[in-house]
Amino acid sequence: RDRLLREWGLPGHIIKESTVAQSAEEFEKGFGVMAGVNAGILWNNPNCYGNGFSNHVVSLIGTERDQLGELTGVYICDSGRNRTGDSARYIPVDLWREALEVPGSSLNVTLRSRKREE
Repeated sequence: RDRLLREWGLPGHIIKESTVAQSAEEFEKGFGVMAGVNAGILWNNPNCYGNGFSNHVVSLIGTERDQLGELTGVYICDSGRNRTGDSARYIPVDLWREALEVPGSSLNVTLRSRKREE
């Protein structure tokens, strides 16, 4: 993923052993975030669970917090199931934690802002 992002002109860095907090923090700073997750957990599909490690990548496209500032969920873009609704799917924080915080998970974080420079 890192090499592909660089080829597209999006240099970044990799955060290994990613956490829910790190994913939200990097996104809320304005950076692009791609997250390695376990597809079986994310999709509730045991056929896609594999060995329980990270085996799929999604793009983080939004975060949601409650009135106290606690993260309640994230929005992802996920093309893995080929479903239209997955292009902006809401994931509750507990499911995000379960799918993201698995062995082999990492975050690819762009070093440039998501906002287009004028």
